[in-house]
Amino acid sequence: MSTQPIKSAAPRHAGFTMIELLVAIGIMIILMGITLPMIGAIGRGTGQANTMNEISASMTAARAVAMKEGRDTAVIFRGTRGGGGTGPMQAIIAIRNNDTTAPGFEPYESRGPVLMPNHNRIAGVTSMGINPTWVRPGSVDETGTTPWIGVCFGTDGRTRNLDGNLTTAAYYDEDESDAKNGTERNITFVPVLATYDAQTLLSGIDENSPAQLSGFINSELKDVDAQAAKLVRAVYFDSYTGQVLK
Repeated sequence: MSTQPIKSAAPRHAGFTMIELLVAIGIMIILMGITLPMIGAIGRGTGQANTMNEISASMTAARAVAMKEGRDTAVIFRGTRGGGGTGPMQAIIAIRNNDTTAPGFEPYESRGPVLMPNHNRIAGVTSMGINPTWVRPGSVDETGTTPWIGVCFGTDGRTRNLDGNLTTAAYYDEDESDAKNGTERNITFVPVLATYDAQTLLSGIDENSPAQLSGFINSELKDVDAQAAKLVRAVYFDSYTGQVLK
């Protein structure tokens, strides 16, 4: 009786089939679509938190100076370049000068300017109501007359708007001349601030337009999903202590 040799099965080469590769790629694309927005939100949240901390520290310092020196002291926010749009925001502390004809403020030499995280802007309320009016501050190199915005502390440590008018325009006396000579920038003191990531601005929104900027900020502040993603944060502060209410 003859026997036939048993043939072994051909070995299966290790690897993936085309279908398996396509499935794996599809899963990776889905995971990237889920995680990338989350990473962006975390980054925005970190920037917003750092901005809030810088605002809080600047206000605490200004309040301490006002009470120590016995003169009104302000935290002033301004853009660093490009019409308020392209550079980081800057916070400076300025103390009331000796001008008796207008409320002027000059640099407080013991504390230099502080840069805010890049892409994070600061806006201030100039008109309260159901839909407040928000404005962004002008830039250092801006040729226009867009005021910088600020928060003023009196010698008692309380925030105030000089004569009680939200739109009061004081001026920043860079050269410390104790008088206006044409080189000053107006300051608008505000009761509420907001910080937002300029990268999240929808296309077609002009930060230089109070109407468009106000519409964006008010909409985002009312949007629960936007708040969860930390696109905009209102910055309220205690008028007695100047403490930022987080």
